[in-house]
Amino acid sequence: MKKVDILKILRFSCLIFVFFFFIMIFIGKKVTNHISYDDYISNTDYFITSTESMYRHYSRLKGFFINDSLISNIDDLFDKSDYVFKIIVQNKPLIYGNSLINNAKVLKIYKNDSNHSIYEGNDIKIYDLVNLISNEYIDYSGGMTPLTLGDKYVVFVKKAPNPSVKNTFVFSSVEYGHFNISRQSNLLFGYENGSLTMKEIMKYDYIYSDCNNKDMICEKQQNKYIKLKEELIQKINENV
Repeated sequence: MKKVDILKILRFSCLIFVFFFFIMIFIGKKVTNHISYDDYISNTDYFITSTESMYRHYSRLKGFFINDSLISNIDDLFDKSDYVFKIIVQNKPLIYGNSLINNAKVLKIYKNDSNHSIYEGNDIKIYDLVNLISNEYIDYSGGMTPLTLGDKYVVFVKKAPNPSVKNTFVFSSVEYGHFNISRQSNLLFGYENGSLTMKEIMKYDYIYSDCNNKDMICEKQQNKYIKLKEELIQKINENV
């Protein structure tokens, strides 16, 4: 076989490989975009990665999130967040790649930017602090839990870095990024990874895996969470 013919065959083979490579990427993205959220939360186990691991994973965002151990009262949380909104989760979130993106409507604004770029009634998107999404499990940072469709929350957020969609936010705090104001606080202690599905975990506001109900550390964390929520309710009732 002539050398010219061999080169033609090699070039053609490379073109075929590249064509199928991009076809597989396109199909993969389409499949990810069309995962049924209802099926997903019912059949996917909830896992937790420590906040420290999240910081290592998102090293480019070092300093972006609030150090929750330095929060002593609700005013600290307001001061360290760029935006504070009352929202309602109005549509099912989008699952795309390793991202879970909530769809919400702003009901009330408690803290805005200097340009007042967000208005009541605006639709916004908020990224959950998720490290990895697979068909079998979803890995959340710290102990944050997914938002519940139809519930109202007060959220503490910052603008997402380099967003591709307008009005996209990220929780500014792992432990205190959102407070469900449609129900009483419900915290879970001593959680073992994979023991509950996403749907089962949604009834909890935050998950503590590193202690159990009998630990003094857990009691302190619980008291702090409840105290902050009580201060929050009082503050928003006074219209800040």
